[in-house]
Amino acid sequence: MSTDTILTKLQFAPTILRETTQYAAEGSWYSADKVRFRAGKPQNIRGWQKKATQSVLGTPRGLHVWRALDGKKYAAWGSEKALQLYYGGEIFDITPVSVSVSAVAGDITTSTGSVFVHVSNAGHGRNIADTVNFVSVSVLGGVTLQGNTYEITSVSDNTFQVSVQSSALSNEANSQTSFIFYNIKSGTSIATVGLGYGAGGYSDARASVTVGGVVTLGGWSSPAASSDITIDLRQWSLDNLGEDLIAAHNDGRIYRWFKSGGPEVRAVEVSTTTTAGVSTGVPLKNDFILISPRDRHIISLGCTDFITAAKDPMILRYSDQANINEWSPSVSTTSDQIRLGEGNRIIGGIPSRDLILIWTDTAIYGMQFVGPPFTFAISELGTQCGLISPHAAADFNGSAYWMGEDNFFTYDGAVKILPSTVRLYVFDDFNRDNKAKVFCGVNQEFKEVIWLYPSADSTECDRYVIFSPSENYWTFGTSDWTTWFDKGVFDTILTTGVSSTGLAHLFDNEPIGVYTDENAQPIASYIESAEFDIQDGDDVLFVDRIIPDFDFNTSATPFSSLSLRLTTKRFPQDAAKQEKGPYAVTAATNKINTRARGRQARVRIETSTGGAETAWRLGSLRLDIKPDGKR
Repeated sequence: MSTDTILTKLQFAPTILRETTQYAAEGSWYSADKVRFRAGKPQNIRGWQKKATQSVLGTPRGLHVWRALDGKKYAAWGSEKALQLYYGGEIFDITPVSVSVSAVAGDITTSTGSVFVHVSNAGHGRNIADTVNFVSVSVLGGVTLQGNTYEITSVSDNTFQVSVQSSALSNEANSQTSFIFYNIKSGTSIATVGLGYGAGGYSDARASVTVGGVVTLGGWSSPAASSDITIDLRQWSLDNLGEDLIAAHNDGRIYRWFKSGGPEVRAVEVSTTTTAGVSTGVPLKNDFILISPRDRHIISLGCTDFITAAKDPMILRYSDQANINEWSPSVSTTSDQIRLGEGNRIIGGIPSRDLILIWTDTAIYGMQFVGPPFTFAISELGTQCGLISPHAAADFNGSAYWMGEDNFFTYDGAVKILPSTVRLYVFDDFNRDNKAKVFCGVNQEFKEVIWLYPSADSTECDRYVIFSPSENYWTFGTSDWTTWFDKGVFDTILTTGVSSTGLAHLFDNEPIGVYTDENAQPIASYIESAEFDIQDGDDVLFVDRIIPDFDFNTSATPFSSLSLRLTTKRFPQDAAKQEKGPYAVTAATNKINTRARGRQARVRIETSTGGAETAWRLGSLRLDIKPDGKR
């Protein structure tokens, strides 16, 4: 070691800074994955485990957790294919049935060696990817039908097929009348652009098509090759009214699952009834529902008008108090409807402090319970601060945080833009066609708000960005989670996401002491600093020694280790660089000897999937540094 080096403690601000270049971000951390800050120091996040061995139908977009009066715990979620319930370690399909029909003898058949079951039902009206259940036809050709949910794989006007898990052992047909339960129709998991006839305007150049390199302008009698029409993906909003689950998917009905019926019983539609010539007026189409926690009104956003029965994306309606079946405005109920004025459509809402916060695509409103005779008072709280997706907002300790079209916002009595050190990183690499998938959650243990979102090259959520209101840091990383619900009812955060098998699962996220994924494999994590120099880069720096300071805070893995890498360059945009490492660091590593030169340097700390299960936290990293001339 050279005698004139100076032992220098590296001090990096506890946040990820990506609003500038890696050189200009000096004094901060620049990039990370699976890392957060605690008391100003970076540490890796914990891992996740499958909550149940069963996979999830579809890709969940809504998730709700609650506890019944008897202490039993429930979680429910909705996807483009199903509404499901977790209870007692098992997953139950509670998807509402839209209609049931009888199948006479011979209508349901199997073929030897085939994984397809053929069903005859004239005018069934189903589509590929819709789901069905069978009753009174338990086993057919060695295939168990009853008790399982099956997805339709092919259709004609009068027949359809479903795919089963194992091949039939024989040609066989149902010998008695059976029943087919058609579940509510499936939606889509990816937002798509509406094309074809009617998507473009008359003689509109946007409806042009290209054939053999020749552009033909569209218009009358021409299908559109592009349009401004977006076909929404299937979203679910969920809440609990007492012990029961209340659920609705966008542009759909309201459903109720009765806890008293048990987990095997399906949710049922909350339907409009007529008494003495007066309709109860349950909204026929709803984009988002929630329940006012203090007064137990069910609130529907973007729903059908009570008078015209036509859907209006700017109307909100609320039921009679604690009465989900009564929605007709009258002097004998507390039901009513209100049309908001700012925006094009209502996006979503959450309870926060003494308000229900409701967002359109351009504004935020406050809905406050005031009691009879007006029930609720609604006021506009801010404009140019709309919500990017139905689940992009969360309440943290009485303040709301949400993602807008190109910014992050907070409301703590006033609407404010949330200053972010990673805003450009997030919004410059963002799939806006699937922005409706953005999902916001809270991690109370670490005082964090998290957003899950799809990057530009992905149609599914594959990234997260975290903000800590208490420690004022931002960080980001990669993930496969699509929904999030903080711990409280359950001992861990619950998330849904796609596992390594390609199937979606319900996960325990960040259980204490676990630093592995659902396959018990160590998770990769890293954090990399911005570039640093001496004398503003006027002198070349020479690094002779690194003195690590880490806390490996798990006794379950005494050989936990990570690696440390030092990279130097002569100029910020110099493609040539010198890398030293990676150096293995364990609890027994006192120092690392290295000889690195450059006008600027950066450090990287990481663990890999191929290493050991590691829990680490950085203390104060020190380097032996000295000037080494100007060349």
